[in-house]
Amino acid sequence: MSDDRHIVLSAFPLTVADAVLLTMGELSCGEMTTPITHATMLEYAGKGAVCFAEDMKAFERLNQTKDVTCLITQDIWHHLSEETNYDDVSIALIIVDRPKDRFASLMSRLYPPSASTGKIDTMASIAADATIGHNVQIDAFARIGSKAVIGDNTIIASNTVIGDNVIIGRDCWIMPGVHIEHATLGDQVQISSGSVIGHIGFGVTGDGKNQLISHIGKVIIGDHCYIGALNSIDRGMLGDTVIGNHVMTDSQCHIAHNVQIGNGCIICAKSGIAGSVTIGERNIFGPDVGVASHVTIGSGNLFASRSGITKDVSSGNVMGGFPAVPIADYRVQVAAVRRLARNLKSRAGKE
Repeated sequence: MSDDRHIVLSAFPLTVADAVLLTMGELSCGEMTTPITHATMLEYAGKGAVCFAEDMKAFERLNQTKDVTCLITQDIWHHLSEETNYDDVSIALIIVDRPKDRFASLMSRLYPPSASTGKIDTMASIAADATIGHNVQIDAFARIGSKAVIGDNTIIASNTVIGDNVIIGRDCWIMPGVHIEHATLGDQVQISSGSVIGHIGFGVTGDGKNQLISHIGKVIIGDHCYIGALNSIDRGMLGDTVIGNHVMTDSQCHIAHNVQIGNGCIICAKSGIAGSVTIGERNIFGPDVGVASHVTIGSGNLFASRSGITKDVSSGNVMGGFPAVPIADYRVQVAAVRRLARNLKSRAGKE
């Protein structure tokens, strides 16, 4: 039975026919006209809900209430076809290649990001020579610096500081309490609350006087990027810190000066990347990963949680541990340490 506490109705309801088109899926059973009014988890799915299942065990948790839509894999459908009289299944089943990813596209349609109101609050501070695009929303207590450029349909939330000469593209969302200076942002970029973009990097002299070295570079962020809450991305010292397109960072990440990050990378929470690191495309960094300075990383790698990357890495690896090694070697190391601990404990018990 559905639980009203888990229902957030969409202002943009769909039908199953819309969902099939958006997910590029195949309707295996159910009606194209079935309405979709909200998204929810499997266990709370009720009338009007859409959910997803990536394996049979997950699908079995679904309360098969009438007028529920579920995205499933081909394997689940084969199982149902062989083991169940699917004519009696009272839900709409859409077969897709990657249920979670296709579900995300439905979520974007059901719950689209906030749209600009086009209102500029009278309590905002905007430099006279700033360039403000069409339909830009600027909330109270935001500050826009001299010669800053804000693209069309962008939202600048309250208590945000946009420094002099900063360029922000179209359809961006700069959330409350963000500080941006010495930076250029592409289109459709979201900077989450409390993040600092373009502050001076931590470059210090090595003569014992600990003098902070001046930085004259900037931060360049590509299109369609998501920067999580409480991130810090430092400006370059001489060159620029560059983040490619479709890059996502989770909360509390730090990216130091002169780092280069390729397209499509994902960096999970509390990860830190030291200065002058070069990272290729489509890398995934698990939570709390650390990368030492001047390391070069190829493309298509996966680094397990708490990995420490201390030297160059080629492409297509799965790695873990500190220092990071291929995941098979890391598992052998962990097993060896556990055996050693058991042996030491056993010896201690005999003495």
